[in-house]
Amino acid sequence: MNKIIGIILLILSIVSLHFFFMVAWGVSESSIYGIGALIQYSWIIYFAAIIAILSMLFALLARKKGYKYKKNVIVSSIIIPISLIFGSYRFLFADEYDYTNQIIINVNQKTGLSIPDNDKVVTEIRKEYLLGNGQIVTDKKAFEKNLNTDWNTSLSASINNVLPHEVSVQMTLFDHYLFYDCVSNAFNEISIQEEGHSSVFIAYNTSNGKLMLLDNYIYRT
Repeated sequence: MNKIIGIILLILSIVSLHFFFMVAWGVSESSIYGIGALIQYSWIIYFAAIIAILSMLFALLARKKGYKYKKNVIVSSIIIPISLIFGSYRFLFADEYDYTNQIIINVNQKTGLSIPDNDKVVTEIRKEYLLGNGQIVTDKKAFEKNLNTDWNTSLSASINNVLPHEVSVQMTLFDHYLFYDCVSNAFNEISIQEEGHSSVFIAYNTSNGKLMLLDNYIYRT
């Protein structure tokens, strides 16, 4: 019986790290909200450490009775620290992500838009800018009815060229775009200047409601 329990705990320890990582990935909906959402739910990986700890305790207790479960100890010694490290990402990177809707509120105030702020958004806090990933669900139909002439259904090369690389490479995922120069107060126009203008950029996908917001971004031409 002890042998069967040892084997079961060993197998669970081996597969648990991958399993709970996938659980965290699914719960976080990282394909919509980005890596920050996965970090928000990284604590789920702690469960892999719990299973590995149980496996190690079983092996150590069994050793006192003359049984040897060396594989359980070795595997647990690997899984426990890895699980604890990845599970702690939520706390280690707490200052680098914001899980409130503040970025939407800020963008609405600057542009005069009415982007719904009652749905989830994950904002990455960079020194150069704020990058938010969200999804409009609750008021999707109402929002899309207000996609006025300030929005473009294609992204001009001039605007795409001034965007951060990590943003520009994702633009094929969207079908509506809006750029706002906070200095000239112009929509979808690039000002020829050298000192840099603060700007807001928004990309939206009408099929799944995915929303990307770039705020406090200084662009130069």
